Amino acid sequence: MDSEKIIQTARKRLIRGHPFQACMSYQLIFMATDSVAAIATDGKHIYYNRGWLEQLSIAQGEGVIAHEIMHVTGFHHLRRGARDFALWNIACDYAINGTLIKMGFKLPDGGLHDDKYTGWAAEKIYAVLLRERQEKERQEQEEADKADDADGSGDSNGSGSSDESDDSEDGDDA
Repeated sequence: MDSEKIIQTARKRLIRGHPFQACMSYQLIFMATDSVAAIATDGKHIYYNRGWLEQLSIAQGEGVIAHEIMHVTGFHHLRRGARDFALWNIACDYAINGTLIKMGFKLPDGGLHDDKYTGWAAEKIYAVLLRERQEKERQEQEEADKADDADGSGDSNGSGSSDESDDSEDGDDA
């Protein structure tokens, strides 16, 4: 089915089952573009990749439209502030998808969902994800440092010996 037909049919289904999302879907401008891999919003438009959308069932199309609407109604595009864009989007997706699944929406396979985040604010999820990323980076750095130390490249002067002089280790000034 072509992407425009999927959008039209999904919006009609929203009217019957989820009138708030349906109303919001008619407030946003849908625009086909190859500049997104899947579907995205800037708060005024929903940008979609035709090829990606055409791979979905009508129910999944309805789910991804509701997903983008929740980004808009949650003001995610305004609440990001100085946060890392990619990590913020992941946090928002976790916040949204659990709620949508509880509401009975069908989402495409491979979407971000973890029951532990259901009902959490995106800011709280972001803080957890940021801590996890920082901890992972710290561990990777420690492992890299250990590897450097093991091959001798971690010495302070690069010579394999310490800076201490061997003159009279016993304290004699002979």
